[in-house]
Amino acid sequence: MPTSDYLINLENRRQVILERFKAGEARQFQSLLRDIAKDIRARLQEGDLTEFNRRRQIALLADVNELLTAGLGKATGQLKNNLLASAVDEAEFSSEALNKVISGFDSVLPTPDQIRAAVLSAPLSVRGPNGGKLLEPWIKDWSKFQITQVDGAIRRGFFEGQTNQQMINSVVGS
Repeated sequence: MPTSDYLINLENRRQVILERFKAGEARQFQSLLRDIAKDIRARLQEGDLTEFNRRRQIALLADVNELLTAGLGKATGQLKNNLLASAVDEAEFSSEALNKVISGFDSVLPTPDQIRAAVLSAPLSVRGPNGGKLLEPWIKDWSKFQITQVDGAIRRGFFEGQTNQQMINSVVGS
């Protein structure tokens, strides 16, 4: 098999592996988000939330924000670490593949720290208003947006006199 065909086949197999990695990361992240939703649901089910009491509302919002901040911090931190580890693996794979198929070629692999720095300094290729952000600010802004959405739903629920279940449905779904 010619070198170029071998390299194409090798890259195609690697793409399948990356798709599996991506699907696994998505499942893992969804699982962590479900755990956060379960914690929030449990907190919102405590007591009758429809009786407006400013002190209780502030305490509830603080508890929910703490749950979200901790949960999203864990989830996004784990995602970031997995993405960075994947980038190092990809660089190693590419270096080995090129060295194997191109005779007389000896690629120079950047250090893991250099790879991580490159990943964190390259803008994300994301469509929409968040396109072009760096990974860490994108994660931070996404987390902040999620917390703001939940906070607003709870405040609205208190103001509108919603039942516990209506607030839960508004925050985490049915």
